[in-house]
Amino acid sequence: MYRKNTFYTILALLVMVTIASCENDMSINSGEMNGENLQPELSMVNGGENASITLNRSDNAYYILNVNSTGHNAHLSTGTRNGWLHSITNDFEDEVTLENVALFTTYNEEYWKPVNYLLNERQKMKASDTELTYRDFQAAIWSLIGHSGFNIDDASPDQLPEGMKENGAAGYDTERVKNLVQKAESGANSFHYSSDTHYAIIATSENEGDFVLIEEVPIAVGLVNLSDEYNLTVAWDINDHGQIVGGNHFWDNENGLTVMGNIFARAMNNNGEVVGTRGRNAVYWQAGTGVQDLSGLGGDSSEANDINEDGQVVGEITTETLLYYDEDFGEEYDYELQAFVWSNGDDSKTIGSDGWATGINNGSYVVGTDYNVSNRGFIWSEENGIQSLGSFHGFSAARAHAINNHNEVVGSVLVSQNDNSRFASSSADAEQAITKIERILKRAGAGGSYDYAHVMEMVQNSTFQREAFPWKESLDQSVSIELSQMDQAIRGKAGAAMQSSFRSEAFIWHEVDGMMNLGTLGGSWSTAWDINDNGQVVGYGDIGNGQNRAFYWDEENGMIELPTLGGNSLARAINNEGEIVGYSYDDNGNFYPAKWKVSIRQNS
Repeated sequence: MYRKNTFYTILALLVMVTIASCENDMSINSGEMNGENLQPELSMVNGGENASITLNRSDNAYYILNVNSTGHNAHLSTGTRNGWLHSITNDFEDEVTLENVALFTTYNEEYWKPVNYLLNERQKMKASDTELTYRDFQAAIWSLIGHSGFNIDDASPDQLPEGMKENGAAGYDTERVKNLVQKAESGANSFHYSSDTHYAIIATSENEGDFVLIEEVPIAVGLVNLSDEYNLTVAWDINDHGQIVGGNHFWDNENGLTVMGNIFARAMNNNGEVVGTRGRNAVYWQAGTGVQDLSGLGGDSSEANDINEDGQVVGEITTETLLYYDEDFGEEYDYELQAFVWSNGDDSKTIGSDGWATGINNGSYVVGTDYNVSNRGFIWSEENGIQSLGSFHGFSAARAHAINNHNEVVGSVLVSQNDNSRFASSSADAEQAITKIERILKRAGAGGSYDYAHVMEMVQNSTFQREAFPWKESLDQSVSIELSQMDQAIRGKAGAAMQSSFRSEAFIWHEVDGMMNLGTLGGSWSTAWDINDNGQVVGYGDIGNGQNRAFYWDEENGMIELPTLGGNSLARAINNEGEIVGYSYDDNGNFYPAKWKVSIRQNS
């Protein structure tokens, strides 16, 4: 049912876009700009006359590009892309940013068919010849562009950019390059542009001429700042009618913004029924009835995490036991967590023995986490009881976050990066450290925003203390102290077994196909938060340098980085219309609720 992850990773490569419907009167003739009339005029991407591109070297393509200010069009979104040199004479150092860049599309252009065929087939070619490198593909692209200034038969190392050299010599294999060129020229004869083809966007500037080719996946994404647009402060869930909830705010197109009262909303169904917490209790809200406690749950506190179309609610009940009093930190409690499913008028049911429930679908299937289930992630139904979701290779602790109406489940796992590394003699300490993180996050009411795997990654990479948690200010002092000391606690207890040995990774699960990893955005971790009935998944992941970005995933296109307001971002929920809500920081570290709209590119 699902394709292998290596395919998805490649689909986030080169910047190509379909834009026959996004053309205006501006055009260029790249051949003329380089002194040769070798190709027809190209049309400018709508809104792409004043883009910004930051270039960094890569080992997967020639560049990793951060593309911004591309305008608002239906086919080209900002974000991190892979790119290639257009000419042998253009090369840039790391982290160079070029402003006032114009973007031109090669869509539907006969001249560019060989290059675009190569870009579309690159992954298959790499699969059949694992020795191929980005230098081979770069040399092939130059060979296919008649005005690139490159000749495979007489190019000397002195003519090549540094990124194309290895130990002072040409870093590509001549015969492999010639083979790629032959395949591209032959394949172009039967190549047809369509809604799902990749193709090149040429970036030009007055100073550099045609300097880079950008690659884009066939998905367009629009981004809206919900603080500016709807006056929301948090966006936690969105239903198929486009209604949004978060914090104590409910928004819909008909009535605008509604203040729900003393509630932190976490989920909503298509009937506009909302669940969340009020103080220490799980609550329900609907227009006209206001906020009501979920009756009969018991425990010392409770939290509601999801609601289906029939009004069934899932979450967890917490029972606290005082262990001792510490002179420095005050009272120390043990917290026993119990997953539940609740229906109005019926007795609530408990699930498992030590965990929580995070999602429920219209078939009353429930997913969540239980410490007494193998690998911890579970799916439950009245008929079948509780079942483990399984895991990846090596040590793997799964966390199920959401389930759709086809019983597809998404979440994250902490997986071993080395099959031989399984906590070894430190397993007990590592397990204790993980458990401590989870319980602290649950106590802080932060589990729905940052799961334990992300916090662990931040601790390991020393980025935890500088992360701007939206919920920090609401923590009581004892929890704040525990969180601030987490770095020392984990490193002291788990030691080298925890250090750089494990990563969190998003997964999708189905009862027939089992669990499949969704990969990352190029960094060390990812987490999937929601899935709709079309199998589209959202979450967030690491892109390196301590930065994380919201992502969208589907089976056809793989994991796609969503555009941001300038800083870190997280996608929390997706409806069946492809609308996504979550948050993004801006360049100055300010927090904003955000909505993305994903559109699969259509033929123009």
